[in-house]
Amino acid sequence: MQENNIRLFMNRDRMPIEGYLMTQSTRNECLLSENMNARKKTYWLQNLLSILVVLVMLVSAVITTIRIGNDIEYPSKIPAKTLSTVHNPILIIGNDGFTGPNSTTGVIWGSGTPSDPYIISGWEINASTATGIEIRNADAYFVIKNCYIYGGKSTMNGISLISCANGTVHSNTLYGNKYGIYLSSSNHNIVSENNCSNNQYGISFFSSSNNTIINNIGYTNVYYGIYLLLSHYNKVDNNIFHNTAYSSNGILISSSARNIISNNTLSGAYMGIHSGGSNNNTFDSNNCSFNRFGIYIESSSNNNTLRKNICRSNTEDGITLAYSRSNDLSMNVLIDDGITISGPSIEYWNSHDIDTSNAVNGKPVRYYRNQNGLTVPADAGEVILVGCRNMLIENQDISNLRIGIVIAFSYDLTIRNNSCYNAYTGIYLYHSSNSTIMNNSCSRASHGIDISSSSSKNIIIGNNCSENSMGIYLYSSNNNSIMENVCYSNYRLYGVYGGGIHLSGSNDNNVSHNGLHSNFRGIFLSSSSRTNKISCNYIYNSSSHGIQILSNSNNNVIWNNTFIRNNGATETYNISHIQAYDDGIGNQWNSTDGCGNLWSDWMAPDDVPPWGIVDYPYNISGSAGARDYFPLTIRDLSPPTTIAVISGTPGANDWYRSSVMVSLSATDPENHLNGTFYRIGTSGNWTNYSSPLVLSIDGNHTVQFYSGDSRGNDEPVRTIIVRIDMGTPLLTINQTDGFEVNVNYAIISWYGIDGMSGIDRFEVSIDGGAFIPVGLEMSYNFSGLTNGMHNVTVKAVDKAGNEVNMTIMFKTNAPEVSGEGGVPVDLIQYAIIAIIIAVVAAMVIAKRRKKTPPKESDDSKHDG
Repeated sequence: MQENNIRLFMNRDRMPIEGYLMTQSTRNECLLSENMNARKKTYWLQNLLSILVVLVMLVSAVITTIRIGNDIEYPSKIPAKTLSTVHNPILIIGNDGFTGPNSTTGVIWGSGTPSDPYIISGWEINASTATGIEIRNADAYFVIKNCYIYGGKSTMNGISLISCANGTVHSNTLYGNKYGIYLSSSNHNIVSENNCSNNQYGISFFSSSNNTIINNIGYTNVYYGIYLLLSHYNKVDNNIFHNTAYSSNGILISSSARNIISNNTLSGAYMGIHSGGSNNNTFDSNNCSFNRFGIYIESSSNNNTLRKNICRSNTEDGITLAYSRSNDLSMNVLIDDGITISGPSIEYWNSHDIDTSNAVNGKPVRYYRNQNGLTVPADAGEVILVGCRNMLIENQDISNLRIGIVIAFSYDLTIRNNSCYNAYTGIYLYHSSNSTIMNNSCSRASHGIDISSSSSKNIIIGNNCSENSMGIYLYSSNNNSIMENVCYSNYRLYGVYGGGIHLSGSNDNNVSHNGLHSNFRGIFLSSSSRTNKISCNYIYNSSSHGIQILSNSNNNVIWNNTFIRNNGATETYNISHIQAYDDGIGNQWNSTDGCGNLWSDWMAPDDVPPWGIVDYPYNISGSAGARDYFPLTIRDLSPPTTIAVISGTPGANDWYRSSVMVSLSATDPENHLNGTFYRIGTSGNWTNYSSPLVLSIDGNHTVQFYSGDSRGNDEPVRTIIVRIDMGTPLLTINQTDGFEVNVNYAIISWYGIDGMSGIDRFEVSIDGGAFIPVGLEMSYNFSGLTNGMHNVTVKAVDKAGNEVNMTIMFKTNAPEVSGEGGVPVDLIQYAIIAIIIAVVAAMVIAKRRKKTPPKESDDSKHDG
């Protein structure tokens, strides 16, 4: 069109006037049309540029919003200190205090409303002279975040909120202060994702309610990680605190009610969770492991709920209920830990609900209260009987907890043929009487058998209590009979020197016919133990004295016992190696009819009657100046001693993973051995031993044996438990081999069981990597996976050390995502491509427009 108009203009002199006028009219119409088109193009270009600007702003806003959201969901691992600006300590009083200058308030944004809170962010504050950030008497909405506050030491706090509401303390680092975060009389606040470490106190709430404490972490706080005092209806969830101080607590709750304490991980402390005088709280799904005590409920902390908590390898105990009532325990998992109850009266013991969903080392807790005439199933991880009568506890195999079998306020029980080992106490009687404890094996404990606190008229007979600190321990208990037990190698445990049998504050007990050898002490009387009868015991190879009596333990009678090589004694008397010690008053070392004791270092002369009695008394060490006036001469009163040697492939936790050979070897001090006898089980006929026993079936095998001499001396029956598990656990993976997921993670679940020793742990490995222990969990989330095929191996290990592996393949096919912002790659690419296309199009149009010559009127061109 433009070229035709130019040609018409150039040839107008050669045209008739009519043609020229017609041409001029046509040219004007064309120019008008072209101007209208140009104006349309200009409007279109302006609209396009406006759209592009809005599009760029929207994309930028989306990306920024997503990244800000991800900063909250995935907090930066860079310490706040490196991102902060130095600021003086901040003090805000009242809502008006937020509106001062930034240099005073630290507020960088906001108006104090829910949608636009005051923001205090990004400051580094030295709290050596004043609390880092302190806000008082305010209920405007505010957020304190991303601040690094340090140096308060033992006098100044990191962050303090006093009489405040509607505050959020988020993602701050509080280090080396008195209180990391301190709230007093403050309600409806949120404390989240803060790092409170190396403070005197981590996070503290005083008289503060309806707050949320979530996702915080802390290490090496001196006294506690989180503390609630007189604070109610708070939610304490998903916090992690590891404290190393002996006196510290992970979470301490005092005089506080109706709080929910859930999903917290607490380790390295004196007590993981400690509740004192606090009622109606819920402790749910916490992991309290590797502390001294896992969860400790005391001092009238009543009506609390403890469920789904994990307590593992706490050095004292998993869950303790001390002087508390009516607590409900369910689905708690205790590994190498147990449940301990204490209190002076029965209501502290029998008011709780503890069902069999609680497990100790994979086996149910058997808690009975006020029952009569029942037999406890032989599958318990721990047994607790309170207020029961005529109950039978037998054939239990209990280990790795604080107390294996607990009896309180109960009577007329039979406790027999149980194995309790690797515990603080194997069998414990508290305020319980008229019961028989027989043929049990209690080893590797502080106290093998503990008879305590007015427990009377019990018979403790035929038990093997060895390798403990104290084999059999009586505390403040009278009129019990301890006889025919074997106690050896009870020496020192938990830093305490012990012995075979220890009577503390206990009177009128009969201790007789026990075999006591290779202990620190044979028999030990302390704390005013009086009028006990100690006779016919065989005591030898004690590191210290065979019998030791401390002051105020008076009027005991000791006769017809055999003392051999105790306290370093030999066959020759040496004043430095006397075999007994007496600091009491009125103790008699011989009977009234003239029978003393046999001393291996004092057996001659016997030149004058009465025959069989050494002519001179045996002097006893100690301040009492005591003597055995009728020491016995050489005669064979000593039974043989039989040792069992077990051969097989040892596994873990005293299990064997192969057939086992049991060899018996007997020696007799006077070489009068007559024979050795054994039986499999605890009843039936005895068989004369002639060759090693072979045990080749999985299970717990009880082997009893003894030896006798030709002089009529039989050693007490010995019992060993041989535990065999030659099979591997059963393991299945719930997912199908080769399954696919459209995300970058996969949750693998499985089921494993071991019918003999029980499952000890599961481990998982992905793509040939190192195995990761997961305890008794039966699922694992493998996250952050690249797209493609992966293989996962699950390993099940039983308590005997047998293991089995199972492997499956799966494929991940997750959409590609960008880095930390989490914005889909295709969204960013499409936005950038759209912008580039639009800009290029605009540039082309503009360039074409620039090349078009400016339009002039016909008259002006004519005149030119």
